[in-house]
Amino acid sequence: MNVSHKSFAIIGASESGKSHYITALINELQRQSTVYNWSLGAVDDITSEFYYRQLYAPLYEQKVPLRKTQVEREARELRYRLTLRNTEVYLNFYDVAGETFSSEAQMQARAAYIKSSAGIIFIVDPLQMRSVRLALMDEDRRRPGATPLLLPQEATGEESLKEIFRRTVNMLNSSLDEQGKIKKPLAVTFTKFDALRALLGDDAPVFLPSRHRKGRFSIADSNRIHDYLETFLSVYDADDEVRPHAQRFRDHAYFGVSALGMSTDRRDEGVQVKGDKDSADANSAPTADAHAVSSEKQRLKAAPRPIRVLDPFLWLLHKNGLLPECDNQNVKVKYNSTIVK
Repeated sequence: MNVSHKSFAIIGASESGKSHYITALINELQRQSTVYNWSLGAVDDITSEFYYRQLYAPLYEQKVPLRKTQVEREARELRYRLTLRNTEVYLNFYDVAGETFSSEAQMQARAAYIKSSAGIIFIVDPLQMRSVRLALMDEDRRRPGATPLLLPQEATGEESLKEIFRRTVNMLNSSLDEQGKIKKPLAVTFTKFDALRALLGDDAPVFLPSRHRKGRFSIADSNRIHDYLETFLSVYDADDEVRPHAQRFRDHAYFGVSALGMSTDRRDEGVQVKGDKDSADANSAPTADAHAVSSEKQRLKAAPRPIRVLDPFLWLLHKNGLLPECDNQNVKVKYNSTIVK
């Protein structure tokens, strides 16, 4: 039995969905073990206890979205053993507050685990991107009587996508190949994609079944998603927020996922909203963030139904030589590649 020790860094702004993603990823790794011919187990009781009590039980059993990770709490290391074929892979995941990535000093405090990682899952919340937010607000206005989607705060300033990308690239500048590219594979992962169905339609490739099968990775399926998301960024004028930074990495790919598979941000679920009559800001004029919401009172209508949360992780396994290609590269898949703003 071969033994491999890997850690994967998960980076993203505050409220971008990192904790939800980690929770759903671990659950899907366990739930789909027969599909991929592997087994996953916690290395120690501390990991098992923390995952169940702090992550799985609130989200899957109580159907309560997780509170955002607090800055003052130490990064929680979740340690798992993944057994696939004749290899045991020891995996470390870190649940870190998003504010950790909002300054050079705080990122340097986490530099060791990022630099030693075998790959990075960079979480991007499209609902924090201005052009996407405006498009969703316009879509709401076109549907009179429909319940408006409520949005997280827009990521700006030190917590903006550009700034977090810049700090990540700067941190890894000492690990370059002969072409000046960062050696570590980067999975740019767009979360909360379920909220974009109204804009993109059900036949967008992100919403179609994955073609990764029997413990193998479909490069063709991954390339379809990547090309589609490149178009998405271009159409929504967000290309310069991602592409220049992603291209600093030798290997990078785009992924669209949803940890919950549904939106919790609905006005009819008793959530206080900026600009609402019941809000503390009721007397203030609505702003561009009139749709913004705190997560304190949200509830899920059902247990999470994740969409493609395994894709970035499978790609990283593949890039680390732990998951071979599958044989469906030439299979044609019908999907809508058109994106209209």
